[in-house]
Amino acid sequence: MILACTYITRRCPRNCAYCDASKVRKEEELDWLDWIRVNGILRELGVNFNLILGNESWLLGKKLKRIMEVNTVPYALYTTCPPELFITYRDDFFREGSIDNLSCGLDYSLSHLQKSHSSDIEKKSINAWQAFEYVRETHPFVDCQGTVTINRQNFKQLP
Repeated sequence: MILACTYITRRCPRNCAYCDASKVRKEEELDWLDWIRVNGILRELGVNFNLILGNESWLLGKKLKRIMEVNTVPYALYTTCPPELFITYRDDFFREGSIDNLSCGLDYSLSHLQKSHSSDIEKKSINAWQAFEYVRETHPFVDCQGTVTINRQNFKQLP
């Protein structure tokens, strides 16, 4: 199995205290046509799974849809699902099958989030849980997976 890990964008609309991704400039990124070429190259190389990272894929807007419509490499699309972007594009992208896989950071359990959701990481976790709930209810064919980054604040929740 040949795997790839690509960062479709380093930008992010969030201003989390622990990260400076919101300062990345759009000019530093590949454009959507370049990403279509990249996916073709990955396919030619025999890549059979691509973990598409990048701080916030939804920032690409309708260009993300164009990239994914012609992508032939199985993938997981990572996002933090900020509501203002996710709600704008989700129906169109999932309904038409442009995106058939969603990966989000679930660093906190729902039981923890019922007690506290003030930190940046907790807010991202809430958005991820909300996105998964939406996808499971409205587009059950979309594969979803959560990613947990273990840290000092959440490691006691592992069991």
